[in-house]
Order: sequence, then structure tokens, then C-alpha cells
Amino acid sequence: MLDALSKLGIRATWGGYVDAPSFERIKLIPSENTKFAQFKNIAEDLKIACSYASVPFISSQPGYVAVDIPKKDYDRYFCPLEKYPLNSNSLTIPIGVNIEGHLIEADLCDSNSPHFLVGGTTGGGKSEWLVAVICSLIERFTPAQLQIVLIDPKQVSFPFFDGLPWCGQVIKSQEAAVAKLQNLVKDMERRYTKFAANSVRDLKEYKAKGLTDIPQIVVLFDEFADFVADKNDKECFELVLKKLAAKARGAGIHLILSTQRPDASVVTPLIRSNLPGRIALKTKTLEDGKIIMGAECPSNNLLGKGDLIFDAENEFVRLQSLWVKSPIEFIERIKNNLLINADDSTSLLSTDIASNPVTEQQKCQSTSSALPQEADIENSLLSKCDSNELEVELNPVIEGVSRKKVIKSLLDFPGDLPPNPLLEALEVVFERQTLASDRAYLMRLVLNKNIGKQKSILWLTGVRSSGSDFYSKYPVICEIYEKLVDDLERQGYNKDNNWGLEDK
Repeated sequence: MLDALSKLGIRATWGGYVDAPSFERIKLIPSENTKFAQFKNIAEDLKIACSYASVPFISSQPGYVAVDIPKKDYDRYFCPLEKYPLNSNSLTIPIGVNIEGHLIEADLCDSNSPHFLVGGTTGGGKSEWLVAVICSLIERFTPAQLQIVLIDPKQVSFPFFDGLPWCGQVIKSQEAAVAKLQNLVKDMERRYTKFAANSVRDLKEYKAKGLTDIPQIVVLFDEFADFVADKNDKECFELVLKKLAAKARGAGIHLILSTQRPDASVVTPLIRSNLPGRIALKTKTLEDGKIIMGAECPSNNLLGKGDLIFDAENEFVRLQSLWVKSPIEFIERIKNNLLINADDSTSLLSTDIASNPVTEQQKCQSTSSALPQEADIENSLLSKCDSNELEVELNPVIEGVSRKKVIKSLLDFPGDLPPNPLLEALEVVFERQTLASDRAYLMRLVLNKNIGKQKSILWLTGVRSSGSDFYSKYPVICEIYEKLVDDLERQGYNKDNNWGLEDK
């Protein structure tokens, strides 16, 4: 190494050697008057002179220049999540393991890292990093403490987590993603209204008063580049992002956005400026790394498979991401532990509780003598639906009422169209944790009204335009609707048996 440097006109002395998971780091002490820029410009020449398999990664470190020599695949070792203890006192996420073998975490409650932008090409390990983050969260927090929103337009990153009590249903369509992001803004405002009513400024102070009914929320949005391809969706997304970035941290809502196409048209200055946490996995070009990190970053020389660069308060650190060998086995173990250790407020023994842990906790804290009559609650829901005021906190005793009666009450309103989309109303009433069976029941109720496909879609989604171009204008919504109908028919429901309902 020193010989090759000398022949290239650079003088340096040996400063030490470190064995890291994916590379071997050589520390070089530059001689006087030798600038770091000289090292940066010789990476390709070093590869040739020293017969390296790929270009070495050269970076400036305190007191030395680091030359990271890539290991061959069979010499690399990876970092299983189970091996590293995680912080359970704060909402941290594991970023990766440094060259000393220490896990580096980022605190989402910290003003320097409340939201993250993650970028890397295919094979870089982005999906594995996201899986490790989700697993680390569900291992440390109960569903009552933390809710996770998963948005996956490509429908490939989060199959293990679909339907879990922490995560609910993975969001896969553009329309559902737009609605969810807009609802997050509404949820944020509701939280601040509640904070003001309790004379506190944020979720941290709210919890300090012993109040535990508001969970933290982490949103993981994989491949948001697909989402912003449409101009209207992009404008909507940037507007929502701007609102959330300004206030969401204090409300306990955090965003992690990832993409494998970090070009300037996708990662706009507005998006990047609102996501202060930055992680670059292997990218195709040097420019891609610069777009992600906001400064020159040779992420194109990373090795893939979880080899990453993290912006640790304006200092770039090279890390190896954690890895979950079998997410399915990991999730089963976490669910079993939760069942074994559950008390009355976190029990997962029933489906309703699993899908609505927060409200179950609230129910356990209320007394049976305080339960109102079913009719009172249904009338209250009808009133909210009729007056367009469904964006309210869930009644803490709602689980004392038949879920079917509550859902049916959403449909029993006067007027031609409901003031709120029924599916959105259902999500609000049950705090975004409705069961698939709840949604299927609402579908059956709508289908049993025999109002036709177009009008049924209007009622369910809130789309207000109709006409001859309806199906070409909303192909995704129509496709989802048809799939739901097909699913119901496969289960034996159809118009001949009134969709399994007793009366029309």
C-alpha cells in the first residue's frame, strides 16, 4: 500500500489496521503538505496498483485517512439483530455496526434525526435494513406503545408484517397512501389539541403526566419514488411532508422514506430538507450518493448487502446494517413473548384486542358501571357521521359494544352520500386498527343496498366524480373493489343470499 502510494506521488505513514465486517481498514497518516484531495483522486489507481477486486473506499477520519479495502464475499461477516442489545428507554432505530463492533442507533425523538431518507440501488440491502428496523421496534415496544404504518407500492418489502397488531394492513395503492398521509396530518393536529387540553407541549410531556393513551407512530415508506412519479401525487406528498416535518416529532410521528432511485427529480430539495436523518447504501453513481446525503459521498464504492454510510451529525460514518435471518421466526418469537408476558392492557389473546390494543387498554381502565347503552353509542356515532365530525378520539368504551352494530351505524345516515368516505370513517372510529373482517362486513352492507358498482365506490372511497369515464379515471380503485367483491363471493357471499345479511 505505502509502495503504491509512493509511486503515485503521495507520502504517508502506517497508522494501524482494523478488521471490519465488510472491509479491512488501513489508517494512513499523511505527511506534511499532503492534502486529502490527493487521496480521493487515486482510488481507481490504487485498485489497479494493488490488484483489489473493487475500488477502495477512501474517507477522511479524525487524525488519519481511511482506506477501506473490500473483502471477498466469503470473508465478509454480517451482524444479526439478536446479537446486539437495543435501547428500550427511547424510540431509537438501529443504523448499523461500526468498525469497533459497536451498534450505532439514532433517536427518532432527537431533533437531529426525527425523520429519515434512505437510498440505495438493488442489492444494496435497503429492504433488509428496513426489516431489521421494524423487527427492532416490535421487539421493544407493545402495540399500545407504538404503531407502525407500512407503505409499499411495489408490494415486496413488508409481507412478513402484514396484519400484525403493530402494523395493521400494509398499504399498497397510491390512493390509500395519499389518504393515510393526509390522515396522519389530521392525527397530528388532534394530538396537539389533546396536548393543549392537558397543558403540555408534546408527547414526551404528555407521557410524563402518566397519560399512556397516545402511541408513537413510525411510518416506513418504501420506494416513494413510485409514489411521486405522478405530478399531482408529488405535490400532495410534498405538502403533507412539509406539514409533518414542521410538527410531527413533538406529536410522536416519525417518517422513514426510502428509494432505490435517488435522482434529483425524486429526491427534491424540499423532500431532502425535511428529512434530516440520512443513510446511503450502495448507489449506482457518485451523484446519487450526493443527492441522498446532501454532500459528496462515494456511496457508489460501497459493497452492497448492508454496507452503508450514515450522516452522524455532519460526520459520515461507514457501518454494516443489522440482519434478520428469518423474519417469520423472529416475529413468531416476539408474538409468543407478548402473549406470555401480557397483562390485561396488552393481551393479544383475542383478535379484537390484537387489532385495537390502545382501545383495549382504555377499556380495561374503565369500569363496567360506566358503560353506556349500545343505543347511546350508536346514536353518538350517527351524530358524528351526520355532522362530518368523525375525526375525533375513540370513545374509550367502544369495545363494550358489538363491533358489527357500530359498523352498521356508519351506514345508517340520512342523505344520498355520507359526508365522509365509509372506509376512512371506519379507520377513524377504530383508531386506524380495523380488522379485515370489519372492512369485509362494511363491504357486504354496501353491496346489499344494491346501489350499483359506481355508487358503491363513491360511498366507500369518497371519490365524488362519476360518469362514463369513471372506470378509466379510477382503474386502481375499481380493481381493488372488484377484488374485494371476488373475495367475498369465494367465501360464499352473493346477492342471492343478501351477502350473508338477514335483511336489506
